[in-house]
Amino acid sequence: MGFSKILTNLNINQTIEFIEKLSIDRPTTEEVLIENALGRIIVNDIYSNIFIPQFNCSAVDGYAIKLDDLAKSNFELKLIGKNPIGKIFKKNIEPLSTLKVFTGSHIPDFFDTVVMHEICKENDKTISFPINIIPGQNIRRRGEDISKSDRILEEGHILRSQDIGQLAAIGLKRIKIFKPLKIVIFSTGNELLNPGMKISQGKRYDSNKFILSSFLKQLNCDIVDLGIFKDNLELIKQAIVKNSIDSDIIITSGSASKGEEDYINKIIHQIGSIYISKIRVKPGKPLIVGKVNKSLIFALPGNTSAMFTILIRIIKPLVLLLSGASNYLPKCYYVESGFSYKKKSNRVEFLRVKLSNQNKKTIAIKHSKQTSGIFQSFIESDGLVELEENINYVNKGMLIKFIPFNEG
Repeated sequence: MGFSKILTNLNINQTIEFIEKLSIDRPTTEEVLIENALGRIIVNDIYSNIFIPQFNCSAVDGYAIKLDDLAKSNFELKLIGKNPIGKIFKKNIEPLSTLKVFTGSHIPDFFDTVVMHEICKENDKTISFPINIIPGQNIRRRGEDISKSDRILEEGHILRSQDIGQLAAIGLKRIKIFKPLKIVIFSTGNELLNPGMKISQGKRYDSNKFILSSFLKQLNCDIVDLGIFKDNLELIKQAIVKNSIDSDIIITSGSASKGEEDYINKIIHQIGSIYISKIRVKPGKPLIVGKVNKSLIFALPGNTSAMFTILIRIIKPLVLLLSGASNYLPKCYYVESGFSYKKKSNRVEFLRVKLSNQNKKTIAIKHSKQTSGIFQSFIESDGLVELEENINYVNKGMLIKFIPFNEG
């Protein structure tokens, strides 16, 4: 059942573009309360049914006036009352009068300007005003923030806390969102132990599965953790077959190469289709992309540094894409290199860096430890610089692409 043509040595962009074109079912939808929608992806464009603000209101505590009245009254107007927040002033308003208002108070149509109370003088029954008043100042106009029928959010948007607040502001109680992807994860390797177990010679604790699980939870995925599998072809095959029936994605860590006991490649060949095997990237070359039944399968390297790099640059955008997000590619920006570096051509290379502000510039400082066996450097770095295929040498001061670990 192997895919008739397995693609090898694709670059990162080609890998993402290939998966974008696969025929994959769009996730199903559900409706939730807005307070439970943080980080979720909306199904439809959202439009407002109201104006915000819904009426002209004061931006400060002060006095509402009709500006033309000042010159007619020697800059002193009769105080006719006050208008508390949440009330509508219904009394008759005569010319040459002023109304005390507060931040958020409704401003009757008669008035066109609000003057801050700090620069006014309160007399017995009148208010004296300064002469340098700007027409229309300190009034928030109806619909100034949002007009009725304005589009607030676009389909595929990932909801943030400020979005939740704006949904509440337009009176929306519930919102339609895409259901989370169901993602099955497991690690493979005879040498792996769960944290808390007694370690012995030749063994190591499995950190990859914990990175995978926590990383995917941040993307609001439903995680099924199958634990650790020994290097046993039949057991791994049974797990993939069983879970490929009702999961969207299966992600494995380890056994992605073509060694004697690296079984994932062999298993997918037997029971599904392999689309991609190996990509031109360092670290992270031994990546397998395939499909069994309804599940896409990503077999990631067992090396933690390589796996984490692929998570950031490939798995995260693809999970967001398959989850219904419209903007799914990683956010990046250019910073100035604080180092010189020689790299091989014809592959993308990622370096771990710390950002430093120097002379009002953001400088990327290369971590001293870049080998694939060192993961602590990821902990001590702010993100990755992506050196594209056509770059052979990085000069100090050169602008380079930076991808932060924490996009928030």
